Amino acid sequence: MINLEDIINNLIRIDINALNKIKQIKEKENNIENYIFEKLKKEKDKIDAMYLYKKNIVQEKYDKMYETRKTKLDEQKQNAIREIQAKYLNTESNILENLLKSIIN
Repeated sequence: MINLEDIINNLIRIDINALNKIKQIKEKENNIENYIFEKLKKEKDKIDAMYLYKKNIVQEKYDKMYETRKTKLDEQKQNAIREIQAKYLNTESNILENLLKSIIN
């Protein structure tokens, strides 16, 4: 005959087993979440690295283009300054020459 104490002990054992199973399931859920998090982090890091690599390539390309254009513009500016200086010197010489001629005549 089954006595009340055996039934209670059996219920306690079943309850403990159920709690252990719940703990195991929660641990597995945490492990799965951690696994997914780590996997996603690795993928994100790969994508970030690829983005930075491509960004740096494009940045270098545009830096070179900028430097080339800047050098060309600087040369054009210097040429324009020289032309203006030459015109000024030529005009100045002509004005002084005309002034001297007018004074002499």
